[in-house]
Amino acid sequence: MIKKIAGALIARAQNFFFAPSDGRGLASLRIVLGAAMVIEALLVFPYLLQLYGPFGYLQADLIEAITGRAIPGLLHRAGLDPGVYSMLLTGFFCVHFSFAIAFLFGFKTRAANIGLWITQTMIINSGYYSSYGVDRYFQNFLFLLLLVPAVRVWSVDAMREGRDQTPRASWTFGLRLVQVFLLMTYADAGISKAFGSDWWTGEAIWRTLNQPEFRRFDFLWLYHVPFVPVVIGWATMFIEGFYFAGAYVKRLGTAWTLAIVGLHLGIASMMGGLTLFGGTLAAVNVAAFLIPRFAFEFKIRLVPRARRPLVSLAPLTWFERRRT
Repeated sequence: MIKKIAGALIARAQNFFFAPSDGRGLASLRIVLGAAMVIEALLVFPYLLQLYGPFGYLQADLIEAITGRAIPGLLHRAGLDPGVYSMLLTGFFCVHFSFAIAFLFGFKTRAANIGLWITQTMIINSGYYSSYGVDRYFQNFLFLLLLVPAVRVWSVDAMREGRDQTPRASWTFGLRLVQVFLLMTYADAGISKAFGSDWWTGEAIWRTLNQPEFRRFDFLWLYHVPFVPVVIGWATMFIEGFYFAGAYVKRLGTAWTLAIVGLHLGIASMMGGLTLFGGTLAAVNVAAFLIPRFAFEFKIRLVPRARRPLVSLAPLTWFERRRT
């Protein structure tokens, strides 16, 4: 009995991680990341020296005293002239931008992925306090995509070399890595919030919406309906903390992902300064969960019922039964 259960679990795990897929989920993720990084680069460029120069908003000596060795401080101590540093930084950022463009359109995707991950890592190390959550998401997603073959779908590479029509287990595995990483970050966020009192009392919502740093609209009226921020705080902890539990349940998973997307769109629209973060994470969840799921469900209807697999292209549920 135990051996039978173990065998069934192993078979489901193998199907979950390695059922061949056509890579559309990873292609969607590539487009989302590339577009977001291009937008961020355009927003950052006018403030490049202030954010990443040795004498910017935070001087290199102060940054290194807090975080340890950083590239601006190393170059400054090496005696590099500030004017030369400015030219090198601008040139380096142009290379980073070029990699982001190539990655977005899927031109030499593998090389663009490697180059973009390296430049993103160097940028974060050049200005630790000039980077925030979305930059670290970029770095981690780019690294995960390095672990699987590049997808020739919806890309210049597909037009030049022909679309790779052969489903691959490695693409499903790559999609799973991205999904599991996302679910881990949300679980950590939800649990971390639950350890404090401000999310239970609604104070976190009140402060976030009314702080001058983030305030985009007047939310002082929440003072008259104190239960509203409490409900929002509780809902946020529940949606984030238990995303991992509902993400792979059929139908419920779609609703839960839409709730996460709504949460991030709320951040993007209500909180000034976090538009890129909220929009990017909303699009990442659509790319990682919704596009593969709907592509699979559309495709599965074209297959005779007797030949439908346990889970397939975007095997997004453990509870999909074999149809015979």
